[in-house]
Amino acid sequence: MRAIPALIDLKDDTDDDVRTYAACALGEIGKDSEVVVAPLVGFLSDRESSVRSAAWVALANVGEKAMPVMLKGFESPDAMVRERAAFAVGRMCKPDASYDGVKVAVSGLVKLLADKDATVRQSAAYAFGMMGDNLRDAAYVSLTSL
Repeated sequence: MRAIPALIDLKDDTDDDVRTYAACALGEIGKDSEVVVAPLVGFLSDRESSVRSAAWVALANVGEKAMPVMLKGFESPDAMVRERAAFAVGRMCKPDASYDGVKVAVSGLVKLLADKDATVRQSAAYAFGMMGDNLRDAAYVSLTSL
């Protein structure tokens, strides 16, 4: 955890790869820790798409504490943000997951299944596919209420 401030400082590095790896490292070090959520949100506005993608994956590694960021991403006017947020939720959905936050995301994912952008729909479907049986029940209830 002592490395977190140094990794956060790398957000402003001139090298895209350094920023990408810093975001990845924050996600690994900060698993299940709210401490890295705000810094990772800063990486989401990077000019380089690889850095932004790494930040989404890192947020998925953080887990349920990052769910408010995912839900906000679902509402973005930018299709790439919606797609990455859905993909990140899918990454959070381990077969044995029981995140209450993932259950909250189900209704947002259902909406993304009807998104005008095909990559957004694909990532939403991926997220549903990654859900374990315990989360599929919540998904089924949401899907049948359409």
